[in-house]
Amino acid sequence: MKTEEEQLEAIKQWWSDNGLALVATVVVVVGGWFGWQAWQQQQTEKAQAAANLYIDIQQAVINQGVVGGEMSQQELELIRSIGFLADQMQDEHAGNGFSVLGALAAARAAADRNDYAQAEQRLQWALDNNDDEALEGLLTYRLAVAKYAQENYDEALSLLNGGSTQYAALFAEVRGDVYLQMGEASRAADEYRSAIDALLESQLAYRPNLEAKLAQTGATRAE
Repeated sequence: MKTEEEQLEAIKQWWSDNGLALVATVVVVVGGWFGWQAWQQQQTEKAQAAANLYIDIQQAVINQGVVGGEMSQQELELIRSIGFLADQMQDEHAGNGFSVLGALAAARAAADRNDYAQAEQRLQWALDNNDDEALEGLLTYRLAVAKYAQENYDEALSLLNGGSTQYAALFAEVRGDVYLQMGEASRAADEYRSAIDALLESQLAYRPNLEAKLAQTGATRAE
């Protein structure tokens, strides 16, 4: 068994051999911890800034919706502010989920005033920058509608292949709308039937609208 002097000498030798490395490790770990804390704080601040911008966009969209009559100076200013805020969101917070929601809100505002080119631009950006699988179906659906509204039928159809169960009926409905507009009533009828069959329980309120569209093709539900 080692004496106290031998143990002390062993500790001194170990410190001589390893002390500098130990201090360096502690410095790195502690520095890394504070660096991590600073990074987390920075990310929190960025997320809050993105959330605030998103709230501003949503409020501007709501305000645009309550402006009635012919386009007034107030409405023009609201439209400009929506575009400005959405651009700022995309430029400064492209990696944040709120930027996609902001683009989606701005696209909705553009579509509400029949500016489908602007809606398409916002939605394409949102789809390209989205990493939330739950949002992909909605973004794809609205982008297809924007393309359909501009008579870009082939592009709309190319987006509407497949789709999740949640959006199967909506995708089929838009395909039906496209085919009907292209003069292909039989294919449109098939799509409207598919849309009716794909309705989820929560979507059954849409059934009368789909049945009315099916009737426009001259077909019946049983065919």
